[in-house]
Amino acid sequence: MNEHRILTAVILGAPNVGKSTFFNKFIGGRRAIVDDRPGVTRDRLYAEVNFSRFLGEDKDLRLNLIDTGGVIFADDSLNQAIEEQVIQAISESDFAFLLVDGRVGVTSTDRKIAKWLRKHEKRVVVIVNKLDSPDLFECLNDFRTLGFDDVLPFSAKGKTFKSCLKGLVEELGLHSFSSTSVEQTEEKRFKVALLGRPNAGKSSLLNALFGSERAIVDAAPGTTRDAIDTPLDLDGLPVLMIDTAGLRRKSKVLEDLERFAVDRAIKALVRADLCVLVLDSLRGIEHQDQKIASLIVGRQKGGIILLNKSDQQTEEEIEDLIKRTALELSFLDYAPILSVSAKDKTGLKALRKQLVEIGQTWYRQINSATLNQAFRELLDVNPSLAGDARFYKIKQSDVGPPEFTVYVRDPKKVEERSLQVIARKLRADLGLIGAPIRWQVRKGQG
Repeated sequence: MNEHRILTAVILGAPNVGKSTFFNKFIGGRRAIVDDRPGVTRDRLYAEVNFSRFLGEDKDLRLNLIDTGGVIFADDSLNQAIEEQVIQAISESDFAFLLVDGRVGVTSTDRKIAKWLRKHEKRVVVIVNKLDSPDLFECLNDFRTLGFDDVLPFSAKGKTFKSCLKGLVEELGLHSFSSTSVEQTEEKRFKVALLGRPNAGKSSLLNALFGSERAIVDAAPGTTRDAIDTPLDLDGLPVLMIDTAGLRRKSKVLEDLERFAVDRAIKALVRADLCVLVLDSLRGIEHQDQKIASLIVGRQKGGIILLNKSDQQTEEEIEDLIKRTALELSFLDYAPILSVSAKDKTGLKALRKQLVEIGQTWYRQINSATLNQAFRELLDVNPSLAGDARFYKIKQSDVGPPEFTVYVRDPKKVEERSLQVIARKLRADLGLIGAPIRWQVRKGQG
């Protein structure tokens, strides 16, 4: 293992200068939303990139990148929240990439950001974007008036891309690493996606879990547009929390931008091991909540149902809502139902405990003797459960989520209802709450 630490750089600049395009070019995908309208990126996005794949070198030249929202120094609450996100990202970084638009030239906003950056005493590299050919390099001297030594031309599509990369490697002294790749690092974490209708309180919940303003919170629904990955350690369990844009019915998704946000939320669900369905307890269960729950079941994801905003309800109202939720989402019966308040931080201890328990369950290998004892106890109490299929034994065949193989005389005669009863028994006896159970049915005694 290389002794050097992977350096971190924050990408910042005025709206619509190409920050997200710059970010996406390095990570090799559309992690950030790219749109012609300013102000699309609001929260900060994280990714680890390897420059070597672009430069054709054997060295493993890696860098952590943080994408941020456009800074315009406006007085409204949303733009102030974006500025706070940028400040937090700067504090986490070793240096900053100040992205500017080479075709527009130096703007008053660029100068304000440069002055603002100098107060933070970070090393700054000015990236002059949209310079597709050396013929446009004359403008570089203009951008040196911002007061920073390192000024590099860049274009995601033009010939200047590789020369910019080589300049960054040389100027910043990036180290060579031989540790695991981004994909392997992510796979080691238990991935948890926060899902729900817009304005159910997902970002507030994420911030409450972290104890900091990790995601922007605004009263208007739809504030979160990207799926935001945040690493978290819960009592020794490495977790990757994924905040997402609110999912709503397609008939209400009117803009391309919102369509992309919904698409990212669904992709987050696919990536996740566990999905936390966040409900607004003041609004109760709506049709869209049931649709999201069906996606969780259909994709065989772990589940927790979270009733948020409980600080505005009495204990009787909460108990009644828990009963109605269990009834209306009965097909997601393996998901525990918890009541929390992101606002006053009640119920978070129970949520953290449940996350850890499900994370441990996800990769748990159950002793065969213990497993078959629970299986036999159920058959002794319910001898008709097997019907004409005749059950012989059961064994665990996989983890993440747990998968069991049941051996029978005639697989064709095994009823789905019987497997559901067995699953409930195993969850209750072996602590498999929150995890779906996959089944394999085989002929023979195993």
